[in-house]
Amino acid sequence: MGSSSKKDKKDNKKDNKKEKRERDDEDSKSRKRHRDREEERRRAEKLARKVAKQLRKEKGSVAGYTDEENPFGDTTLSEKFVWSKKLEKQIQDGADVRHFGAQAEALRQDERLAEIEKVKKRRQEREEEKSRMEEELAFIERQRSLADASVLEKKEEEFHLEQAKIRSDIRLREGRARPVDLLAKNLHLDAGFSMRLPVPYILFENISLQELKELEADIATHQGLESQEEEHKEFWDCLMTVCLSHLAEAARRDETDRAHMRGESVVPAMAQETGLHASIDADLQEMMRDKSHGQLLELDEEIKQQLEEGDCADPEYWEAVRRRLKVYLAKARLREIHFSLQERHRAAKEANLQERMKW
Repeated sequence: MGSSSKKDKKDNKKDNKKEKRERDDEDSKSRKRHRDREEERRRAEKLARKVAKQLRKEKGSVAGYTDEENPFGDTTLSEKFVWSKKLEKQIQDGADVRHFGAQAEALRQDERLAEIEKVKKRRQEREEEKSRMEEELAFIERQRSLADASVLEKKEEEFHLEQAKIRSDIRLREGRARPVDLLAKNLHLDAGFSMRLPVPYILFENISLQELKELEADIATHQGLESQEEEHKEFWDCLMTVCLSHLAEAARRDETDRAHMRGESVVPAMAQETGLHASIDADLQEMMRDKSHGQLLELDEEIKQQLEEGDCADPEYWEAVRRRLKVYLAKARLREIHFSLQERHRAAKEANLQERMKW
C-alpha cells in the first residue's frame, strides 16, 4: 500500500510539472503574440503617420482659394484631410503602403472622375430618351387629334350634305326645285332619278346673270360638301368651271349692253374674254364640241408642249385657245359622268326588275 501511494504521488508531480510547462509555454506564446501585435501596431502607426505626412504635403487651391487668400482666415485651408486611424487600420490589415501614395491617389481620383463622367453620361442618355419618348407621345397625341378632327370634319360634312339633300327634297316636293337639285339627285342615283335630264352644262344656257350667280352659290355649296368621293368632287368642280365661264360671258354681255345704252363703242364680248376674234372662236368651239375628254386632253398637252418649247408662232393666240379648251374639257368630263350615271341607273333598274321577277 505504501509503495503504491508513493508511486501515485510521483505521477501526480510529473503531471503537474507537465501542465505547468504547458501553461508557461502557452503564456510565453501569448506574450509573444501580444508583442508581435504591438510591434505590428507600432509599425503600422509609424507608417500611417509617414503616409499621412506625405499626403498632407500635397496642397492646392480649394474652390479658387489659397491658404493666404480665403474669406475664412484659414491658413491650412489647402491642407488635405487624412484619416490617420483608418490608414493605420488598413496597413494593419495588410494594405500595400504604395496604395496610399500620391500616384495611387491621382489614379483613384481619375477613376472617380471617370465614374462621375459615366454617371453624367447615363443621366444625359436617360434625359434624351425621356425627351424622345415625350416627343413621340406628343406626336402620337397630335396624330390622334388630327384623326379625331378628320372624323369630326367628315361627320360634319355628311350632316350638312344630308341637310342639303333634305332641303332639296322639300323643294322638289313643293314644285320649286332649283336646277342644282335635279343634278344632285341624279348624281347620287337617288329615287326619282330622271333619264330625261340633259347633260348638266345645258342648265347654264339662256339664264340671267342673277340666276347664274345663284347657281354658282349652289354649286359652291356642293363643292364644299362633297369632297370625299372623287367622282362627285370632279363633277362639281367641272360644273363650277363651266359656270364661271358663263358668268364671265354674261357679265361682259351685261357690260356691253350698258355701253351701247351709253352710246360707247365696245370690243366684242367673246374677243375680250379669250383674246380671239369672234369668228375664230366660233370655229374653235365647233371643232372642240364633239371631241371626247381624252382627245381634248391630248390637244391641251400638245399645245402646252409647243408653248414650252417655243414652237408657236403666236403664243398669245394659243394661250387663249388653252383657256377656251379648259371649259370644253370640263364639259366633256361632265358628259362622261352624265352618261355613266344613266348607265348605272339603267343597270340597277334592270337588276331590280329581274330580282322582282324571281319572286
